[in-house]
Amino acid sequence: MTHTDIQSPLMLEENLTIMSAAQLQSNLKALKGQPTELNASNVNHLDMPALQLMLSASKAWASDNVSFEVTNISDNFQIGLDTLGVTLSDLNSAEAA
Repeated sequence: MTHTDIQSPLMLEENLTIMSAAQLQSNLKALKGQPTELNASNVNHLDMPALQLMLSASKAWASDNVSFEVTNISDNFQIGLDTLGVTLSDLNSAEAA
């Protein structure tokens, strides 16, 4: 998939680990500047490197006044957030009015 093929909503991988971080980073770079939705319905495992990328992207989108949202949270994604001490509102940024 090329950068031009990346569209929102982006379906997140089942295992968001350090092994998938490079692909996630590439996908997020391709969506930079666009309202972005990440669909987390298939996530079985979330670790800190992937979460850090999403947190960084959320802040970058917010600073550009562009929406960034993680939706359809699986139970395991929520467990990962809880374990790592992050809330869904930490990830989501709404477009400024």
